[in-house]
Amino acid sequence: MPTLQKNKSHVILIHPSKRVLGLQDNIYTYESLTPSLGLAMIGASCRKAGYTVTVVDMRLPHWTLPRLLEKIKMENPSCIGIGAFTTEIIQAGFIAKAVKVSFSHIPIVIGGPHASTIPEQTLEEFRDFDIAVIGEGEETFVRLLNLLHSQGPEGLGTLPGIAFRESNRIKKNASPREIENLDELPLPAWDLFELGHYNRWFAISASRGCPYHCYFCNPNYLGKKTRIKSASRIVDELEEALLRFGISSFQFADAMLTLNRKHIFDLCEVIMARKLHKRVRWECETRADSIHEEMLKKMKQAGCQWIALGVETGNEEILKKVVHKQETKQQIRQAMHLARRCGLKVRTFFILGHFGETVETILETIRFAIELNPDVPSFGLILPNPGTEIRKLAEHEGSGLRILSSNWMNYNQLNYDCFELETIPLAELKKWQSRAYYTFYRHHPLKALTILFSTSVYNYKVRAIVMVAFKLLSRFFSKHLPRQKTPETKR
Repeated sequence: MPTLQKNKSHVILIHPSKRVLGLQDNIYTYESLTPSLGLAMIGASCRKAGYTVTVVDMRLPHWTLPRLLEKIKMENPSCIGIGAFTTEIIQAGFIAKAVKVSFSHIPIVIGGPHASTIPEQTLEEFRDFDIAVIGEGEETFVRLLNLLHSQGPEGLGTLPGIAFRESNRIKKNASPREIENLDELPLPAWDLFELGHYNRWFAISASRGCPYHCYFCNPNYLGKKTRIKSASRIVDELEEALLRFGISSFQFADAMLTLNRKHIFDLCEVIMARKLHKRVRWECETRADSIHEEMLKKMKQAGCQWIALGVETGNEEILKKVVHKQETKQQIRQAMHLARRCGLKVRTFFILGHFGETVETILETIRFAIELNPDVPSFGLILPNPGTEIRKLAEHEGSGLRILSSNWMNYNQLNYDCFELETIPLAELKKWQSRAYYTFYRHHPLKALTILFSTSVYNYKVRAIVMVAFKLLSRFFSKHLPRQKTPETKR
């Protein structure tokens, strides 16, 4: 285990990219190339603790692996941190390996959802990561830096919230303490990023944790207890981004912003009291059973333009007994009606490939999407991500589910080869995904204009539409297209 140089206090934080492997990143939507909120928070916490911080986003076209290595040589940081989602962990490991060849003395720390969920497996699979930070990193990463400076690697066993290597073994310490008061965290350090190279959307977080237990989701890597920032603190973040960086478009990263009804009203009131509602626009994800008309009207007044609803399926039985969503189709219908009446646009997320899915339940989902008629639908294939119940089910024989690959790069919706049902093979599942899009837009052809002309953070960038459409249509018109009757709805 490398030891920090005691006179050094510089940290480099890295966002990985498939470009280091000679591949292209899946930068399809406006949200795909935004500066990382996680690295902005870690960077701000390190700087508050007295460390100098550099952020390198390898997704930006001018950053290459040789340039990164030259940057490390010039700045000689005391530690390197890499943040990665599951689809980014292989690229992160490749970067770590390249760095270790020339700079074996620099500790490399991996953080993010993937390493937080399976820290020991991550260190076993990627031998060039020295330490994994588990869960919220703002306090743990700073304590880790301080510990390495004061005690060296000998003190790692005392720090909750990490996994590390010791004598060719991997050890995982006790779980970290959840950060109770999110208002005490520093504002995100957006100035660490090369902001001119990003889409003009910023992520913002109002809370952490989620009380629900959807079987395809793993939202608890930031803690199981739901904690909410004060309305004034959230608006401080909006205001600084607007006044200091000229950013006026925001996406709330929360799984459901409207969990606490009083809080969302307070938030909207503070936005309007500071007269930001005419200067900013924002979007959020929520649940159908947590909104009502008065709330949506207030959100619209405060600058909200889009909401996203996780519908998941058109089959009531799967919704209730498999997804454990604790919502009904009628609640979803009502939420769509209220959003339209309040002037909000709606994106809906549907998932194909559920446990117990059949061709008929897929057709039910397509029919339900046509009935709901959202401004933009998304038909995703279910992902057996680490830590999810669907993955645990698939790992048991006789479940009817098969994990086909642990190539983490392909755990996304378009380069998907990781999962199938025994009753619906992977190739057929992909074709049903294509058919879902085709059928929806055949019934609502003018909706395609929403994709072309809306600048919602969720929507596809124009340059990506051709490529995405080609992928979907090539599946759709293949000779093995599922020959099921196209669902119709009453007109």
